[in-house]
Amino acid sequence: MKSLTQIVLPIVILAGLVFGITFLTNYTSTESEVESDKKNSQKLAKAPPLKFFTLRADAKADAPYTKFWQSTVEIGSHGNFDFWCQNRHPEPIVATVPTVSCTQCVVAELGVVDPKAWLDFQMNQSMTGFMGIGGLVWNLIGTEALRAGITWSPLNKEGKITTATIPPMKDGVYQQAIVRISWLGKGDPKSQLVTADLNAQLPNMTAIPTRLEASVDVVPSFAIMVVGSPENDIRLGEMTEGTTISRDLIVFSATRPDVDVTIKVSGNHQTENFVWTPLERLPASENETLGQSFTKLIGKPLHIKCAYKTKFTVYESKEVMKDGKLVKSQLDLGPLERRLTFNQGTEALSLPIHGLVRGDITIIGGPKDIDKIDMGTSFPSNQARLREVTVMSNLPNLELELLTDLTVPPFLDVNLTPLPPKDGKPQWSLKVLIPANKLYGALPGNSSIILQSKDASRRRIRIPITGQTFDSGSSKF
Repeated sequence: MKSLTQIVLPIVILAGLVFGITFLTNYTSTESEVESDKKNSQKLAKAPPLKFFTLRADAKADAPYTKFWQSTVEIGSHGNFDFWCQNRHPEPIVATVPTVSCTQCVVAELGVVDPKAWLDFQMNQSMTGFMGIGGLVWNLIGTEALRAGITWSPLNKEGKITTATIPPMKDGVYQQAIVRISWLGKGDPKSQLVTADLNAQLPNMTAIPTRLEASVDVVPSFAIMVVGSPENDIRLGEMTEGTTISRDLIVFSATRPDVDVTIKVSGNHQTENFVWTPLERLPASENETLGQSFTKLIGKPLHIKCAYKTKFTVYESKEVMKDGKLVKSQLDLGPLERRLTFNQGTEALSLPIHGLVRGDITIIGGPKDIDKIDMGTSFPSNQARLREVTVMSNLPNLELELLTDLTVPPFLDVNLTPLPPKDGKPQWSLKVLIPANKLYGALPGNSSIILQSKDASRRRIRIPITGQTFDSGSSKF
């Protein structure tokens, strides 16, 4: 059974996050401040009517709120920041917010703190340090009482602008207030600056504008990190026969206490050569370490709420069961390009997989025909383009065939013709033709030719094709 501390403490912390209680105590007015303002009333009259303690919420800032405020907001979710302020005048202040950075996704509200609730809360705070576990309970009661003592009024919602009044200071006590700016995370993940322009006006005086800003990061519900990869992709390098390569992946969320993702590798051929372990949740201490690593990387605090680890492994060859028989599954020779996709509900993120599988096949052509066939980058679309390379194998009895139906794009005219062996090694002539008036601009990124051995392994060889005409457009009629 959980102790009272385990039950109450998280609730107290949560309440502090919602209302920014931690820095309320940092902004408590002192008697010396009040007396100083009385002596400098002329100077005070020239200052902005409202005394704000910060005008910009920024996770990079060295301020108390950065320990508790989460600058990240999940796509489709809401975030907010409470700008605490004081009316230090003996007259009321009228506040309006005529403009916000996004009419449909930013809302401005004014919260007026009941003076008695504020004084009670300050008294409560001074007592909790002497009461042990009872002080935690008392803190929770005081926080809830303060919450109930705040009266909220809209200032700008969906373009509708209204005014609200902040009462004057009374009996030497400043009137506490909150301007809450809320926002909705919309669109693609990005950093954005949320702004609200506040006008504050004392009686018989001109309204003075103040801009409030919040630096916000709109993020997906989860993210993926490849351990040790600055590019955050899965780079396998060269793979030869029998090679096995593993990479550690971290799935984490800055907005949710749990994630539930499914993993799938792209393609429908040799997917059994790609294996990953079940997601293993990391302890909270490692979440903090991970967050600190990201903080150094991106230059702003990032609080990780949950993180999971999985080991992703790629086998060049792997024994698998097919039709009740144990057979050897080998990756296609040539460049390896796949994607590892993580799905949670309707949200999906994927990591590119890059590698090169080498074997007993070699392409012999020009200096640019390294692990591919280069058709050139400057030829007219109204002329046919032909390239010929030689395919050679170290296996003396190997036979190859062209899988015509898998040629991409299908308008490529491809021919594979056996040649006399050279030094006992079989070889073939591979001709690729781009017909006239078929290509305008660059070939698609997935352009390739697929060859396949005729032996029992039926192993495939993928040969990428690159090329680009110097004119672009569409077919002429």
